[in-house]
Amino acid sequence: MAYGSRYERTNSIRVIRDTDAQVVSTANSIESPVIADSGDVTSLVVDVEGGIRSPGVYRLPLGSVVADAIKAAGGFTATADRERIAREMNQADLLGNNSKIYIFMTKDRDVVVVNAPPSSSTVSRFSQSSEGLINLNTADVAELDILPGIGPALAQRIIDWRDEHNGFAIVEDITKVKGIGDSIFQNIKDLVVVE
Repeated sequence: MAYGSRYERTNSIRVIRDTDAQVVSTANSIESPVIADSGDVTSLVVDVEGGIRSPGVYRLPLGSVVADAIKAAGGFTATADRERIAREMNQADLLGNNSKIYIFMTKDRDVVVVNAPPSSSTVSRFSQSSEGLINLNTADVAELDILPGIGPALAQRIIDWRDEHNGFAIVEDITKVKGIGDSIFQNIKDLVVVE
């Protein structure tokens, strides 16, 4: 996700906390940490930041989900925005290796987050309106994918519908896309705009 890192690139040692209580150190690189056992295919590395007790990089077993990363990082702090977390974060999502998890904090209430493609370290563009909402008529798959209940396949369906019908005239038109029912619409209607 597109948040500035609080770590500076230095030659200092960065610690990866292993969930088995072993500490693994890395040097010189935050973007691509060097794992002590690089042949390990039974674990993955995730970066957990935001409203969490012990932000940092953790090694977790393959098959771990977001909730496992939250637990490994000590759980939520008092500043975590639990309402937004419950609404926008699926804690049952499987983690991929080198994932970044940002735990929303109450100070982030007005921030709309756009995912970067997995191979990118930054977000290349935002399709947001002046109010910070995602514009249904210009958003790409990665931007639509961050909306609650919208995955990559449904995001592509939204784009296909938009292309076939010359865009969305009103936000409610999104319910004409196959797979977007009233419950999904209710979850996203305040996060999107048509311009």
